[in-house]
Amino acid sequence: MKHKERKTVSNCSLSRRSFLKNSALATAALTVNPSAIFADAKKPTDPKSIVVISENKKAITESYKIDSRRVREMIDEGIKALTNTKSSKEGWLEIFPNLKVKEVIGLKVHSVNPKIPAHPQVAYAIVDSMVDAGIKQSNILIWDNLERFLTASGYKINTSDKGYRCYGTYHDMSLPFKSIARSVGHGPYPDLNMWLDPDATVHIKSENLVRSYSRILSQHIDYLINVPALKASYFAGVTIALKNMYGTISLSEQSVLGIYPPDMGEVVVKMHAHNANPQIAEVNAGETLMKKTKLVVVDALMGIYEGDAHADPQGLDHKIIISQDRVATDFTGFEIINARRKERDIAPITQEKADIIWSAEKLGIGNADPKKIEVRKIHLTT
Repeated sequence: MKHKERKTVSNCSLSRRSFLKNSALATAALTVNPSAIFADAKKPTDPKSIVVISENKKAITESYKIDSRRVREMIDEGIKALTNTKSSKEGWLEIFPNLKVKEVIGLKVHSVNPKIPAHPQVAYAIVDSMVDAGIKQSNILIWDNLERFLTASGYKINTSDKGYRCYGTYHDMSLPFKSIARSVGHGPYPDLNMWLDPDATVHIKSENLVRSYSRILSQHIDYLINVPALKASYFAGVTIALKNMYGTISLSEQSVLGIYPPDMGEVVVKMHAHNANPQIAEVNAGETLMKKTKLVVVDALMGIYEGDAHADPQGLDHKIIISQDRVATDFTGFEIINARRKERDIAPITQEKADIIWSAEKLGIGNADPKKIEVRKIHLTT
């Protein structure tokens, strides 16, 4: 029998990872006053944000074996708790009340670290739950920027109209593209507008940059479910829901494909300078993401609590975190990570280090004030 408790509480030779580490000195040299960009910031319209933490100690074993049935139950119960409904079907109808027959829901999963991604078992549990609520399989798309990240994390690419679709931003690479000679900083490279939408852009005011969103986000899907993992970050404090949206724009992922636009180095350094704050918040505040994001489902079955976000998993948390507020989600994850750091006798991640959360709040994306966040905890035991 299950018991519920609800409480209100406060890669090629130039990989992204190596590029960022090699850029550390340049990054440290850049300074900015994030508050300068908040003159036109909006206030959160909803005074209260709901965050559900669904936990089952049997959902994952010490050897990292995931129980799909239990994960599905965690998702269903979490959706019910989030929406105050009697069934997950009713809950999904609350989240997507006006869903049209041909509209597509996209799950932007975190897959850059295959050792601790948003696991397929979690993503498939989400889509199975939606299908049982009446949403067509072909109207669901699981995606990330690179397909090699997806496949390395256990996802199966499917571009057909049968079953759940799954592919990456750069999925339609042709043979002529593969034969193009490319080199760092110069030489021919393909028209990136094949995959990035020049009409769906976000202005990064703090760095005076304009970045294009993936065509998957702008053209292939109508609504977005953000599916990150629970991880600390050596440069941004935490990398959860807000940081996952860096995968919707172009940064250094093209280097994995052998593509080196002339401005790549400058863009990567600027987008990660001063702890990526407020750049991560600015990406999330873009009109396309603000309009399409409907839900966050964090795979917190395991976590990384210190060091590099590309590390091996450092512990089990047995949780799924569900919310419609990206900021409240990241604040909740920030607290969970710091609790685990305390257990490991490690100094907590400071607010200054993880200030992307509070910068996002200032931009009206969501709530980071614990007085405005209601955490509903569910403990499943079967």
